[in-house]
Amino acid sequence: MRIVHIDRQRSWTGQIKRVFELSQGLRRRGHDVALIANPGSQLAERGLADAFEVLQVPMRGWRAYPSVLEIVEFLREKPVDVLHSHGPRDHLYTFLASRLAPVRHLVRTKHNHTRLRSGWLSRLLYEKTSAVITISEFVRQNLLLDKIAPDHVTTLSDAIETKRFAPSEKDPEILALHGLAGVDTIVGSVSSLHKRKGVEELLRAYKLVREKLPDQSMKCVLTGGAWEQWVPLVTELGLTDEVVFPGFQTDVPAYLAILDIYVLPSRQEGLGNSILEAMCMERPVVVSDVGGITEAVTPETGIILSDTSPPKLAEAIHSLVIDPERRRDLAEAGRARVIEHFSFDVVVDRTLEIYERLLAAGDGPQDSRSKRSR
Repeated sequence: MRIVHIDRQRSWTGQIKRVFELSQGLRRRGHDVALIANPGSQLAERGLADAFEVLQVPMRGWRAYPSVLEIVEFLREKPVDVLHSHGPRDHLYTFLASRLAPVRHLVRTKHNHTRLRSGWLSRLLYEKTSAVITISEFVRQNLLLDKIAPDHVTTLSDAIETKRFAPSEKDPEILALHGLAGVDTIVGSVSSLHKRKGVEELLRAYKLVREKLPDQSMKCVLTGGAWEQWVPLVTELGLTDEVVFPGFQTDVPAYLAILDIYVLPSRQEGLGNSILEAMCMERPVVVSDVGGITEAVTPETGIILSDTSPPKLAEAIHSLVIDPERRRDLAEAGRARVIEHFSFDVVVDRTLEIYERLLAAGDGPQDSRSKRSR
């Protein structure tokens, strides 16, 4: 099967991680997989490093539309069974390209929870797409509210490579590198440090926890890019010696392993890939009750907060800092849940099932031109 994935995001996000790892899984099962990405993007660079066939074309601003013709030429080199897009603009580009190139089926994964913004145009794109995949049932229900047919949308939750994210000891070299050697309790996250991830709430909550536990050996570690934006707040809160920003790191499991409590009070979330990774590594989690997070986390596997104001968040963190036994129970239950429900092999297999079902049914709804071009 010839499969092409397209995503225009430039940085290494949870969405790009899923696209890349899905592509690897499909290739391991013997399929011909190629990638289309922005020049210099993380998807392009990692794809090339892993010996994928990668088309790099600008997909931002006015330059994106001439790029559609380059995508058409790329798709014409080998007839494509499935062209799979992962964002709204990617979806539009693939639809336009599929009118001129031999593509049997368009598939779209919707990774975010936002409602359709373009009215009839968005609905047309979805109607002309063979199948839509959502990362959580919460995201699927939003599409149904936007009048997308229920039998057109399938939920395939975010998934984790359970062998890669296996429980492990803290790496002494990483601890020493960031001045964390000898610290008893490390609180934090390995995720985007965007405002919507609740970073401000976490920092203010951590300040309150330290006031309650002034003698506790603790640090807050927030691993991710664009951390400089939070330095003024850290300084304002008097936490300069308490908060560590390791920056963007590719070895996610190693940085998850140094955490004792994983906290992600997101303001919005489709599901929460980084939460699943933490659970898989047997880290107790404190999360917000937004989006599809509660499809991943249950009361048996983490603390779920409907109110993530700093006082409430601090109360939850404090409860785990002083109760190692509860941390252990949550952590063990969390990994068991990920293994049972969110194994990456399951997602790869179910994605293939969708592709195979589409191919068995014939050509897709966008395919009026491809019959002429074959």
